[in-house]
Amino acid sequence: MEVTSLGLDQSVLCDDFLHRNDNALIHYSGAYMRFLSRSIPKAELQYFSAFDGDRLIGVVPFARLDDPKLGTVINSLPFFGSHGGVLVDKDLPDGGSGVLNSLYESFLAESQNCGAATVTFIENSFYPLSNSAISRLDLDVVDDRIGQITSLPAGGDIEEKLFASFHVKTRNAIRKGQKSGQIIELCENVENLAWLQCVHEQSIRSLGGVPKTLEIFESLIAEFPLGTSSRLYVGRIDGEPVSGLLLLLYQDMVEYFTPVAVEEHRDKQVLSGLIFRAMTELAKEGYRAWNWGGTWRSQEGVYRFKSRWGAAECPYRYFNRLTDSNFKSHSREVLNQAFPFFYLFKY
Repeated sequence: MEVTSLGLDQSVLCDDFLHRNDNALIHYSGAYMRFLSRSIPKAELQYFSAFDGDRLIGVVPFARLDDPKLGTVINSLPFFGSHGGVLVDKDLPDGGSGVLNSLYESFLAESQNCGAATVTFIENSFYPLSNSAISRLDLDVVDDRIGQITSLPAGGDIEEKLFASFHVKTRNAIRKGQKSGQIIELCENVENLAWLQCVHEQSIRSLGGVPKTLEIFESLIAEFPLGTSSRLYVGRIDGEPVSGLLLLLYQDMVEYFTPVAVEEHRDKQVLSGLIFRAMTELAKEGYRAWNWGGTWRSQEGVYRFKSRWGAAECPYRYFNRLTDSNFKSHSREVLNQAFPFFYLFKY
């Protein structure tokens, strides 16, 4: 086995590998890695890769960002809701544990050689690390999230099957949204994307969060074009947009990326009506899973909303190795400015 680094110009090799792996997530894809490179232009994006001859048998995608004063940080992977860590060929003997351990050990050694102040792996919820691997690699579990996935039905009456899997309160919300008078359409122009970003920013700022900028959305759509690798649904009442939903599509999975609803129309459940429309259409197209993304354990309302759409839990963990004890002495503002979208340590 040979372990080497692959740049984004060789991501087609990784994409071929991902298409024969059941546990692949969108975050490993060349398109997503290029999106990260666009969004964090100072970061270096690569795949640490294992080959058996000419056959790629394991990868760990990562981003490295250097600051001349603060040092080097490495994430697998940065940005809101990303996952990373090692993914190995599903057909390897012993489940690929030998390749997994070798890739992690080689990668951590390389991180140490480059003097990284902190290294973080965000676990693939479909391919969790075993306790023995965590112990062997001397990784600290510093944080976690609750991933939530709704299985989409195949064949028969899709709407009826979906409805039967939802909580009664979600069914009522969908019915109310369907009676709101909103007209739902698929959109493929930047004007609607700009509207969605504006409503998203207003909503997130009202909650004290950090919104995604229009540049982020434009970088995303450059790699996941609307109509093919992404979908933008917009609901209108009397011609005015009142709800929106941006979804990413990868293999047979739908990624719930950005939902919005105009404040004065939320009580009409316009977003629930829109989500159900999108979920039904994509299930009919052959998508088999709807990934709601991760939820903080403190976000009880968000967790409850997703769970009532028939979502199953897929928890995942954050593994961190902090090697520079002085790194924490810097203010959060200074660190966030130097390392945007990176997980550094648990504050």
